[in-house]
Amino acid sequence: VSPGPALFVLWRDPYLAVTSTGLAMAGLLALRCGVAVSFVVLLALTTPWNDLLRGLRALRVARPFLAVLAMTYRYLGVLCGTASEAFVARKSRGVGAAGRGAARGFLGSAAGALLGKSMALGEEVHQAMVSRGFDGEPRSLAPLRFRAADVVWLGAMSAAAVLAGFWGARG
Repeated sequence: VSPGPALFVLWRDPYLAVTSTGLAMAGLLALRCGVAVSFVVLLALTTPWNDLLRGLRALRVARPFLAVLAMTYRYLGVLCGTASEAFVARKSRGVGAAGRGAARGFLGSAAGALLGKSMALGEEVHQAMVSRGFDGEPRSLAPLRFRAADVVWLGAMSAAAVLAGFWGARG
């Protein structure tokens, strides 16, 4: 889809070749994706989870999305532990290798049991949260402040974005 000199031809009819322009664009896309993922991971590893959720709420991210994100993060470990316990129990009860049909049957029943347990846990947690006054708005004990370091960081990132835009437009 990118015209340019062909580096190598994949097919003659219909004509399909890898061009230097297309390869450069694919490399740039991969680089941009890698940088974006790196920054997201860096943010997640250096920012406490509650502060990250509060910051997303300050950016007007929808409350239901944040509630689902918070619950997923909090109970992912619980669900993985439950699934691991089911597999350990299955392995400790069996002698020898199980047939493929039995293994598929176990996977289906384990998935159903895990779904049932997760739905029951979710309902219990929701009832406990509502009984303690939860109304859907994430709250934190630490006040949200905009400090001088935040202004400097925002300015530096804005300048970097403008420079990257000019560099990308020139190239």
